[in-house]
Amino acid sequence: MVMNITPLVRWFCCGAFIAGLQTLGIAQAQSESDSPLQWTQAPSHPNAVGLASPFAGSIRRKLVVAGGANFPDQKPWEGGTKVWHDDIAVLDLSESNSDLNGSSNVPSNNVPSNNVPQWTIVADLPKPLAYGVTASFADGLICVGGSDAQRHYAECFFLTELDSQWICLPLPPLPAPLANACGTIVDDYMVVFGGLEHPDATKCSNVGWKLKLEASKFAELKSSRELAKHITDGWNWEPLPHFSNAGRMLSTAACVEGRFWVLGGTELVEGDDGKPKRRYLNECWSLRIVEPAQGAGQESWVRESDLPVPIAASPSPAFATKSGLWILGGDDGSQVGNEPSAHRGFTHRAFHLPPFDQRTPGNTRSWQVHEHAVVAPRVTVPAVLIGSEYWIISGEQRPGVRSPEVWRVGIEGD
Repeated sequence: MVMNITPLVRWFCCGAFIAGLQTLGIAQAQSESDSPLQWTQAPSHPNAVGLASPFAGSIRRKLVVAGGANFPDQKPWEGGTKVWHDDIAVLDLSESNSDLNGSSNVPSNNVPSNNVPQWTIVADLPKPLAYGVTASFADGLICVGGSDAQRHYAECFFLTELDSQWICLPLPPLPAPLANACGTIVDDYMVVFGGLEHPDATKCSNVGWKLKLEASKFAELKSSRELAKHITDGWNWEPLPHFSNAGRMLSTAACVEGRFWVLGGTELVEGDDGKPKRRYLNECWSLRIVEPAQGAGQESWVRESDLPVPIAASPSPAFATKSGLWILGGDDGSQVGNEPSAHRGFTHRAFHLPPFDQRTPGNTRSWQVHEHAVVAPRVTVPAVLIGSEYWIISGEQRPGVRSPEVWRVGIEGD
């Protein structure tokens, strides 16, 4: 089932370790720089057009992608209509479905091989949905907010597989509808920030929320579908400390050293014609999420080192590794105002912030830029951690143009 509309405006996922993933790619590419990033192409998503901002995560050696949006018939500047999707697609990475000891290549004619995992459409979401936030937890996907053809949603749900059936179980709703936000899991909390409350909003949200994650509650959710709707009673999202700066959307989230980070994004400001326009941001902010010790006050937001250039809609959450924090490309706003058909694609730059013990605190130029390090630049795209690799699933390669490609990114030495 899909839903059509006229064109409208638009998160660190946890995963289980997958042994032997080096053999699952279908193509490999090397960054054209001294970057340690290693790119390997995996089987493309079954939607041949590709999808922007689906929900995505990993469940027991399965890569799960649900929903998303695209322009399947014509490009938006040709009068195309955006379509929201509800398909749930699964790429089974288990040992039984992949050759962990053989070649990483597939036949040049792309004929399915028993040695390469294949995507399967397993079910549908309750409705078409995209532009929400996802995180993997407790053998399922926490799916937060999002939008469809008419509106933005506060509803949240837990996507999981029970008795060979894929189901969506209710989670506590957000206090307000939200799409185009960023988020990830930090310690025992699901955290989201920013975004838009309505499709026609003229200001971005500067509010964040956290939901306590208790494994016992998720076990109860999965134990009884009939009782699931009652388990959320008294289980609510809590507000984050006040953020006194401009609201933002299309930021990149990260969990670094026990803190929730909000990286870049855009705010909406009034243009010369009185209509809202995007202002691209290079600010980076962080917040400690854990409850303060008894008698201590809640910490405030901290301004971290600014990015060297504004960046929005990068693969989210950002890659937090032993070598530091990595942002892989994004929209730097340099082509705003150009004809969409002439868009050259998004930046090939990668931005790297070394760990604290390798940089000078307070140095606003401590980000390192790796030119030509991003082999396949994508925006409005989820990133899923599986083992030691991050998977970038589909996404936009130019405004209004999606790609079905799936890429695995490893970092040499991590």
